[in-house]
Amino acid sequence: MRGWVLLFSLALAVATPLGAARADCVAEQCNKPIVLYGAIAYGAKSTAYGTSSDQHTPQDAERDALADCRQNADDCKLVASFSNDCAAVAAIECKGVFSTGSGDNEQEAEDAALKTCERTHGRGCEIEVWNCAKP
Repeated sequence: MRGWVLLFSLALAVATPLGAARADCVAEQCNKPIVLYGAIAYGAKSTAYGTSSDQHTPQDAERDALADCRQNADDCKLVASFSNDCAAVAAIECKGVFSTGSGDNEQEAEDAALKTCERTHGRGCEIEVWNCAKP
């Protein structure tokens, strides 16, 4: 009898999964890091901008940012594309010049954009837009 109880216990242990299955992942993708994409489109002349975040492909992020910007102007260009990161645009509107920067968070991205803009274009740079795509 003890043998049957032990055998039954072992069979039950083998048949019972060790952890709860995640319904939101496929077995080979569960251990992959999550990557989310974002983008910023900007029009230097119009100062219009468009953003996209938390997309699953860079192409989707870029397309959505351009479409968002083009609702307000026709001079929009893709100026930043990023993944699991943040980006910002700093500009001197009256000169029609701008620079971009990136970082782990909004503040780092803005600081990088301002620093690059001031080094490249001089004083008077201001943040126009920022965006993050984070898992």
